Amino acid sequence: MNRSLLLILLFPMYLRASTPGPGTWMVWFGTQYVKKRVFLHTEMQYRTYRFPDNIEQVLARTGIGFDHASGKAHAVAGFCFVYAEPYAADGSRFSLREYRPFQQALFRHSSGRLHFIHRLRLEQRFVSDTYSDRFRYFLSLNYLVNKNTFEKNTFYLSAYNEVFLQSRKASLFDRNRIYGALGWVPKKGLRAELGYMTQMLATGSRQQLMLVLFQQMNFYKD
Repeated sequence: MNRSLLLILLFPMYLRASTPGPGTWMVWFGTQYVKKRVFLHTEMQYRTYRFPDNIEQVLARTGIGFDHASGKAHAVAGFCFVYAEPYAADGSRFSLREYRPFQQALFRHSSGRLHFIHRLRLEQRFVSDTYSDRFRYFLSLNYLVNKNTFEKNTFYLSAYNEVFLQSRKASLFDRNRIYGALGWVPKKGLRAELGYMTQMLATGSRQQLMLVLFQQMNFYKD
């Protein structure tokens, strides 16, 4: 995508300069295998209220994971750090830090060119002087357009829905995310997606243009 087309796509983000508007998320997911069934999960996310530098959040997540012998499931436990600059009710901004241990289980299955992922995640959230638990359920679907497997030069369509439930009694519902994207596999172990997400909150909704990279590397010998 050239620069002119990118600016045309993102121009509406500049129209709401005084309040948070549609933003961008740039995400990198890394999976580094240290043994055949043991891997490190690494993740970085940079989120803006408006492109390119009106920062919303910077998120770093890492953990250790174990694959099931079938290769169709895994478990991960790890830690997440979030730095955020949210808007207050009066329009001012302030900084916020969150420390978040997490545990998750992921399950995969497929039917022809359709590939499904289910992910259950528990989070223990320490934000300033408050603590809460959060449960997340993620369901994604990838449809391979021109290949039967995720091989070089595969194009695919991706969609997911993720619901968040929190332990605070005032509101069990935290948020819901709906996402759609076009994906491409430039080479083995690397995927890229350009997508759009609507995030529905208890008090409104947000939209994000997303660029997502998935990278897998092996650091062990058979």
